[in-house]
Formats: sequence, C-alpha cells, structure tokens
Amino acid sequence: MARLATRAALVGAVPGWERELALWLEEAARADDEAVMAWNASPEEAALGPLLVAAGEALSRQLAHVDVRMLPSAHGALVGLLSRRLVAACAQVLAYERRAIEAVSGGPAALDASPKGWLQRLEAYPVLAALLTRCMQDWRVHVLEMLSRLAVDSELLGRTLLRGAPVPVLAGVLGDLGDPHGGRSVAVLEFEGGLHAVYKPKDLRITREVQAFCAFLNERGLPLSLHVREVLCRDGYTWEEFVAAGPCPSAAAAERFYFRMGMLVRLLQLLEGRDLWLDNVVAAGEFPVLVDLEMVLQPRRRVSPGPLAPRLAEERLHESVALLGILAAPLAIAPGVPAEDVGALTPPRVFRSPLRRGHARWTRDAHAPMLAGEPVRAVEHLDALLEGYRAMHARLRASRQELLAAGSPLARMARLPVRYIHRNTWSCHRLIQAGLAPALLSQRERREEAFSSLLRGARAHPEAEVEGRVVRAEVDAMRWLDVPYFLCHADGDALLGADGQPLQEDFFEGDALSRLRRRIRELDAFPLGRHEELLRSTLATGRHVLAPSEPVWAEEEASPDWLAEAIGVGDTLLGEASSAGGALAWLGMTYQPLHDLWQLDVLPADMLTGSAGIALVLANLYEVSGLERFRTAALGALEPVRWTVAHSSTQPFVETGAFRGIGAQLHVLHQCGIVLEAPELRALARARLAALPLEELLARTSLDVVSGMTGLLLVLLASEELEAARLVVEVLEQRLATDAAPPPWTGFRTLDGLPPLAEGLALCAGRVEKRLGSAPRWQCFASRESDTLGALLTRLAVAREQARPGDSLRPRVLRALEEARAASSVAVQLDAIELALDAARTWEDAALTTRARRFGAALLARRRLRGRWFPERLEADAHNLSAIWGLSAVAHAFLRLHEPRLSSPRLLAPVDEAPGGRRQASS
Repeated sequence: MARLATRAALVGAVPGWERELALWLEEAARADDEAVMAWNASPEEAALGPLLVAAGEALSRQLAHVDVRMLPSAHGALVGLLSRRLVAACAQVLAYERRAIEAVSGGPAALDASPKGWLQRLEAYPVLAALLTRCMQDWRVHVLEMLSRLAVDSELLGRTLLRGAPVPVLAGVLGDLGDPHGGRSVAVLEFEGGLHAVYKPKDLRITREVQAFCAFLNERGLPLSLHVREVLCRDGYTWEEFVAAGPCPSAAAAERFYFRMGMLVRLLQLLEGRDLWLDNVVAAGEFPVLVDLEMVLQPRRRVSPGPLAPRLAEERLHESVALLGILAAPLAIAPGVPAEDVGALTPPRVFRSPLRRGHARWTRDAHAPMLAGEPVRAVEHLDALLEGYRAMHARLRASRQELLAAGSPLARMARLPVRYIHRNTWSCHRLIQAGLAPALLSQRERREEAFSSLLRGARAHPEAEVEGRVVRAEVDAMRWLDVPYFLCHADGDALLGADGQPLQEDFFEGDALSRLRRRIRELDAFPLGRHEELLRSTLATGRHVLAPSEPVWAEEEASPDWLAEAIGVGDTLLGEASSAGGALAWLGMTYQPLHDLWQLDVLPADMLTGSAGIALVLANLYEVSGLERFRTAALGALEPVRWTVAHSSTQPFVETGAFRGIGAQLHVLHQCGIVLEAPELRALARARLAALPLEELLARTSLDVVSGMTGLLLVLLASEELEAARLVVEVLEQRLATDAAPPPWTGFRTLDGLPPLAEGLALCAGRVEKRLGSAPRWQCFASRESDTLGALLTRLAVAREQARPGDSLRPRVLRALEEARAASSVAVQLDAIELALDAARTWEDAALTTRARRFGAALLARRRLRGRWFPERLEADAHNLSAIWGLSAVAHAFLRLHEPRLSSPRLLAPVDEAPGGRRQASS
C-alpha cells in the first residue's frame, strides 16, 4: 500500500487514503458470497461486487448514528449510486483487461473480483487506486450529509413539501441527477406512500426568487398562470418540491402548454437564463416546469479584441432567446455524425451524447408534452408559443415600475450566487473520460501531462494569466472526476470558486443585475417583431421542421428589372447588418457540414453561411451596378474576415475547403481584392498562405470541396498560387492512390447545390493541367451522387474547360430543371438558376436563359404572394443570409440574370474565366 500510495500521489488526495483502501479491501475479503452475487447488473459491476458489499456494510454502521428511518430498498439504492460511480471510473480498465484475457483464452472471460485480484489490478493502475478510494470517500460524505440533513429537516419537509405527512420513511433514492461537484449531486428522495422531495446540495436562493417572481406575475394577471413550486433554502443546501411528468388531458391543454412555454421563453430571456435544456424541464400536464434555475442572470466574459461590429452582433445574440436552451440546443457529436438537439422543445427520441470516442445513447421524454400517448410537437403550436411570448412581454411592460422598485422580486436577487459554466458540461465529461484511459491510469505523470495540455491552450488566450488560473481550477476538479463548479453574484463581476471565494476579480463584463434593470427600463422600446423572428430562427436550429408546403409557381407578367431587384436585396442585407467603425457583421443561421449542425450565431468568416460569402456578393453588386455603397459595404463585410485571417492560430485547421475554412477566406480576399481594386486584400491572402503549415494542414483535412483539400486546390488554382497548388496535388495523388474508393467526404452529407467530391476532382484535373502544365496522376472515379444540381453544374464546367460540347448532359440538365420547377424549396430554385444560366452559356441556348428568368420571376411572385423570400423555411428571412442558399444568393441570382457573364460562386472560376467589366480591367 505504501508503494501504491507513492505511485498514485495525485494533487488534492486526502491524506491516508491508502490506509482506507486497505481497510476497504480487507472488509471486501470477508464479504458474503450471496450478497456479492446481488451486484451483477453488468460484468463491470460484478467485478466490483465485494467492494460494494463492503462499502454498504460500512455505510450501515455509520447510519446507525443518523436519525433517519429507512427501508432496505433505500439502502440498496444508495449503494447502487456508488456502484455507478465506480463502474464509470474503472470501465475502460476492466474492458481492456477482459479483451486481453479473451485474446489468450479464445472465449468469454470473467474478471477477477477478489480483493487479491483488485490489489493486482491496482498495482498495474495505481492512479485508479486513488480514484476509486476518492469515489468511495466522496460517496460516503455525500450520503451521510444528505441523510443527516434529512433527519434535521424531516418535520419541516412533512409540513411543506410532503403535504402534512408525518415524519417520512425513506424508501428509495434516485441519485446523481446533475453534474457531480465535490462528490455531491442532486437526488430525488422517495418516501413511503409515493411522496418525493428533491435534495440539492447547493445554495439555490436564486431559484426561490425566480419562483417568487413567477408568483408575482401570476398575481398581476397573466392570461394563464405559471407553475410555482415550493423551494426551501437551508444553509448551503436546498429542498425542492418534486414535480412529476404527466400527459396533457386534451388538445386545448397542449395548446395552453405551449402558450405558457412562450411566456417562460420571454421571461427567461429577460432574466438572461442559460442551460435550460431538456434535462431541466418537466412537462407536467399543461404546465412546463423549469426544474433547474441556477443559471439565470448569467454573467458575460469580457469582450475579446477585434472589430466592433461582430461584438455588437454578439450583444444582440446575448439579448435574444437564442442561448436559453429551451427552443433548441444544438450539440456536436463527432465529425460525420449528425449533431444532436437537446433543447427543451425537441421531440422525445433516442439521444446521443459525445464521448471521447464515439457517443453514448440515452432516452428522455419527461420534457415533452404528451397527448394520447404521442408527443405534441412545438412547430404544430408555433402560434401559441408566439402568443405566449407576446403576452408575457405585455405583462412585463405593464409591471416595469413595480419591478424597478426597491422591494421587488428582482431587487431581492442582489448578492445571490448563480452558477457560471466556463467550459460546457459535455466537454468536461469528454475530458474526464479521456483521463480514465488505461495508459493514463498506469502512470500518474502521463495523466498529469494530458491535463496540462489544457493549460498550454490557455496560454493562447488574450488574458492568459487569468484564463490559466481558471483552467487550473477546472483541472483540479476533473482530475477527481468532478465537473468544475464556478459561481458569481448576480450583481457582481468577480468569478468565484466552488467554495464561494473570489477566484478572479473583474472577470466579467459588468454585472447581470444591472443589465436586467436596463432591459426593464427599455421595455417600451423592445423590438418585439425582430425578437419574434429570432425566436423562429432559434427554433429552426433544432429538430423542428415545418410540414412540407405545396409548391407555388407564379410568374411575373412583366419582365423584372433584375439589377434593381438585386440592388433591393443588397440594401436589405445592409439593413440587417451591425455596423461600427466601417466594419459590418450579421446575426444569422450558420451551418457546419462536418456535424450537420445549424446554429443562430454571429456569422463566421466563411463562404457557405458566413460574412465572406456576403462580402463577395456585395463586391459583385458594386462591380455591376457601380454603386459606391456596395463597395464600402463589401470592405466592411471583409473586416471580420481580415481579422480572422490575420489573427488566426497557427495550429492545424480541420476545415480548409472552398466554402468552409481557410480556403474560403483566401478565395474571398483574392476575388474581392480584384473586384474592389484593393490589392492589400490579395497581399493579405498571399501572406496568410505563406504562413500556413500547409503539409501539416493537409495531413489533417478531408478530401471534399466544401471543407477539404479539393476545395483548397480549386482556390489556389483560381488565385494563381501555383507552388502551393503543386503541394496539394502531390498530397491528393497520395491520398487517392491509397484509397481505392474514397469516401465522398468527411462529413454527414453532400450539399446538393455544390460540387461533390468526384466532380470536384474532375474540375481540379482540368485546371491543374491548364495551370500547372501536366495532368494529375489520379483517376477520377464515378460519382456516388445522383444528378444533383451541384453535380450537373460542375460537369458542365468540366465540359467547357475541356472544350467538349457536353451534349450528353442536356437531357439530364433539362430533367433536373423541370424537377426543380416543382420543388417547394427556394434553395433548389436558386441552384436551378445557376444551372440554367451555365447551361445556356455552354450550349449558347437562349431558351435556357429564358428558363432561368422564369425561375427568378417565380421567386419574385412568390415573395409578393407569401410576404417572405423563403416561406417554406421556419427561420426568418432576416437570418437566412447564405450566399449559396439564402438572401445573399437571391441577390446574386438576380445579378446574374441581369449580367449572365458573371460566374457562379459555386465553381470558384479563375479570374480570366469570370468576365465582368471592372474585373477584367482590374485583372
């Protein structure tokens, strides 16, 4: 044991832990075989059986001094809590051991559960010895503390939460219902007679005051009352009324559920709540109940340096409903795996959570309103949601003077602690799991080195010293399998540790309570319509899809003025921007193809759904119209791109493609430098390219056009960066030689309007031969895609560049255009305009130009008929800004209908193949 203690001397270990481990193993050696056999829910738990029996018997002796009446079922549930913690800690080691035994024996193998076997196991993995002992110690402290508090408060609970019941008898415990902090976590206690109480080992006075605020609003005449539950705050811990999930009794009740949810969304927006995801909501009939309110009045980190316009857009984001977690909470799982939505309004199903490798599956339905055994979906009650949102806003406006008064429920929130999450919980769990790998548990120094990588990352932060202090606190928690716990005061700007003591003064930007008072004072000026659009767009980022709409094809009688229409849409884009110091930024829908993940966010510096794509469209508007405001706006839209390129890390990128990542940024800087006659933009692109660790970068990126090296090669060829292009060609040749049938891309799905991998490689091959003077040594393989509009568009480009007529494509193009005519998606029809114009150019066919114009006229007619550019989409037009399928794409489509010689942005045409008056002269 002394040798073991020396090899596993972790920072923060309780002195003498090795003696406690010895006593534990000695008691496990005396465990009754029949009692051990009861712990066999899994092979891992069976291996822990003697330890669990020993821990349970020791707990029984200690509970003899606690005045709580408890049934054997409750005792078993408490030991079951320890079992789950121990299994989580040693599962990877036991799985590794089992595989090793089976490799030798050639068949199923049982793990050695004896104390001697555990001693040998812990000799091999000394860090695990310290962790298992700490798990047991923390569990024992947690259980004894919880039951001692129950003994003190039992009469109080009987009078309040248990509706006058006598001193209760504990029948069961459902523990670890929240993140573990210091070994403590939330538990639901079940008593005889089916009564329940929720135990939370935290100071949750803020929850009590939010409930008081809801009661205050109920008394002031809300159209429907909000649920208010009993919250008993004690010294450092809290008892809460248990709320059980239950179905809606009628369709009218389901409608009222969503009306109330709309009211809660507006209320929590006012209170700047966060982390209100599905695990923190219970659907109790027609009442949505928020069962975890520790993260209202959230602080904000100090603003990082950079252009002011994106910071203003981020301020709009923070003031919106987007970050609540109620409407949607997108969660990336892993590249190539569709992102999950864990928002409180997401439909019930099997969910996935990200782990270090792969993901875990779990189910949850308590958050969802049910009617006749079926979930009631939010999009089917969108009107009720919005009506509730408006009703709460009206009530808040009417009560604003009372809310600002000295004795209001909000005034009582001053100096109360609220939780702050520095690194999201999913990331913490991934890091904790990574720290339980057998290789790290065998050697303390190796495990500490793995955690120290977080500290190295903190050094790149603008406030490295402060960030390092916070990360050290995170590591101290995760080292012992805890999720880090930070606090702040509702009216303070200091970061507090788990003990409530200041960890860093002046850590946050202002304080949340002051912002709340400002929001209340400005309720009369609150732009309700704009925030309703933000609500719709936030909902659209989750698993919420409108029912398919009937295609509408209506044509304009007169020929539109395409340039005027393009200018009008361009001015709309300018009206949606946040502007400061000449820079522009937008709040909108962003998309990450590698994760199939949508978010409402400040637009990043990319082509697909970012400000780089908008900048390119604005530059083209200037090129064709000659209007100076679009040149100024294009330069303003490029400011965040320039900042990103100039200040991005030298670490390898995951995305390098023509539409996502560094390739997109280089392309837009080069193209706009020519169009806007701004050579400094091209110089910045060249300097950034020269500084890239290109070989290291190419080793980590995917093959595809959108996010990977095929897209980067197209960018380099279009920009005349031929030496870098040669290197990419070499790497592509090596990758394609080793993969007989390369996957389409490292991502979830191909985007139908953009070049797939096979077509992208064919396009590259022609351009490589033309620009570099030799054909690449790769064989283009057959496309795995059907005739998507993007695939056909790229095949046409290949035919043109190889001086082939491409007549075999004609029937396929015509068929695709006819199918697009019947589509309800505006994005598909925008793709069709690009395809028809390129086909008209390839075959010099005026009839195809006429088809393109009919598509454009139909877009105009539909907008006049429906009042929206994208009536089939849940999100607002104001947030669908993409240059490929959003509002910017509409502007570009109209611009091309006016000037068909403009090239499609989907093809990354070299400058000399993208004619336009100013561009040719400039180049």
